Order: sequence, then C-alpha cells, then structure tokens
Amino acid sequence: VTYMSSSVASYEMLLEGTNKGTTVLEIADMLGIPHEHTGAIGDYFNDYDMIKSVGVPAVCGQAPQAMKDAATFVACHCNHGAVADFLEYIEKNNLCGTDDRILLGVSGGIDSMVMTRLFITGGFKTAMAHCNFCLRGTESDNDEVLVAKTAEAYNVPFFVKKFDTSGFARENGISVQMAARELRYQWFEEIRSAGNYDLIAVGHNLNDNIETLLINLVRGTGLKGLTGMKPISNRIIRPLLFATRAQIEEYSKQEKIPFREDRSNLDIKYTRNKIRHVLIPLLKEINPGIETILNDTAERLSETSDIVSRYLAIVGKE
Repeated sequence: VTYMSSSVASYEMLLEGTNKGTTVLEIADMLGIPHEHTGAIGDYFNDYDMIKSVGVPAVCGQAPQAMKDAATFVACHCNHGAVADFLEYIEKNNLCGTDDRILLGVSGGIDSMVMTRLFITGGFKTAMAHCNFCLRGTESDNDEVLVAKTAEAYNVPFFVKKFDTSGFARENGISVQMAARELRYQWFEEIRSAGNYDLIAVGHNLNDNIETLLINLVRGTGLKGLTGMKPISNRIIRPLLFATRAQIEEYSKQEKIPFREDRSNLDIKYTRNKIRHVLIPLLKEINPGIETILNDTAERLSETSDIVSRYLAIVGKE
C-alpha cells in the first residue's frame, strides 16, 4: 500500500469528505490504509469531539505515519475553524513548515498560550521559552510555573531565564517596556542559534497590529510606521496576526486553555493600554468593523511601502 504524504494539500479529499461523525475506519478507507493498521487508535470514534480531544495523542508509535497524519488532519480541520484558519494563515504567508524547528516565545498570557496549543495541535516541532522579567513579584513567578507545566504536559523542550529588567532599563536609560523587549528578543535569538531552531514564534494578534499602527500615527510617523507588523521578519514569525483578541478569547474558552492575566495590561497610563481600552472602543462606536478596516489599511500601506522601496532601490542604482 502506498500511503499518502503528510502535507495539508494531500488531504483535500479528506477536507471535502469528513465531517462530524466521520469514523477513523472511514478515514482509513479514504487514504487506502488497511483496517488492521488502525488498531493503534482503537476501533473508531463516532463523535468528532472525541476525535478532536483523543485522536491525536492516542495514535501510538506502532501506527503508520499516514494514520498519524490523518488523525492530526481531522483534529485540525473537522469543524475546527480556529486551527484551520491558523494553518491557512501560515501557508498563505509561507511562515513555516512541519519540518521547521520553532521556538515559541510564551509569556503565559492568553495569546501565547493559544498560539502554543495551535502549534501543538498542528503537529509542528516546537520548544517553549519563557522570560521572567521579575517585575510583578509572585505573579511573575506564577506565570513561569504555568508555562513550565504546559511545556511538561506537551513534552517539549523548555527554556526559562530571570532578568533584572528594571536594572537594565536604568543602566541603558530606556523604559522598562523597551528593556523587556530588548532582553526578550536578544535571549530568544541566543536560544535559537545555540539550539539550531529555524524560527521564533511570538503571539501578536490583529489587535496588537492595529494598536501599533495607531500608536505610530498619534506620535507621528512616515509610511513605514503605518504598515503594522509583518507576519515574518528575519527569523521571527507572527502566526496569530489574522485573529482578533475576541477570537482568541473565544478559542481559549472553548478549549479550556489556561492562561495568566497581567494586571498592568489594564493600566491606561501606558499609551498602548489607553488606545486599547479607550480609543478603540470609541472608534467601534463610530464603526463596529474598525478593527478589520484598520488591519486592511495597514496591509495596503505595507504593499505601497514595498512598491516605494523597490522603486527607490531602482532609482538609486541609476
């Protein structure tokens, strides 16, 4: 028997032919896998929710790889829009492949915890890295505990480091927020390089993107400042830029994904929080679709910026 490859494209017929109630044996028939090879995942699951929650981890090492791939595909795609959207966004923007080794930056907040679940469900090769910035006492330590337990539950490598963020900020004459950002990405890159990881994934979402656009706008900026975040820049990927904060919250609720709340995210003395909690709600009163509109605008401006950059590069050579 020739088994089908593991790419999502190879399972187009499964996407068309599977739905709630599709059994593992039916999936085996679609893939041309003999029924005797499906014993590793039990007889069959008539209920989709059981396939989703049990199917993938229940596929033991004796099962053919195509059967494992099929179980992963069904768990990701059958009536499971969030994961399908996640994989589609990755493919559309050519962010990564299943052979890539990806270092996940995980704070313990809702975005990075959801991102982690999506990568794990999608069958990617991952490790998790957590920065303890030691800014919130026991709350910071509890963030670290949650991420460590999650890495253990997913059986993936885990890296953690404590930082004197306030001291670094004072020594370099920068804000604590900027210090945390510099320390985070510098350490992530050190791990990536030393551990031969291909990419670093962070959990920025669509709302983060439009908040960045608005921050730059009110401070004054050029064209590049209005383009928002890139799905990929150097070796850093942002696979959640397609999802709003509300969508991420809904997925977390449905999947019962634990996460930690950073109370400082509610403090409107910070510009980003004031835009998030004050300005955007006001804009939504004017236009309820403002999030999508601003995100689409940032994408169009990004395309325009690329055109301008290419043109200037050509002119500069003349």
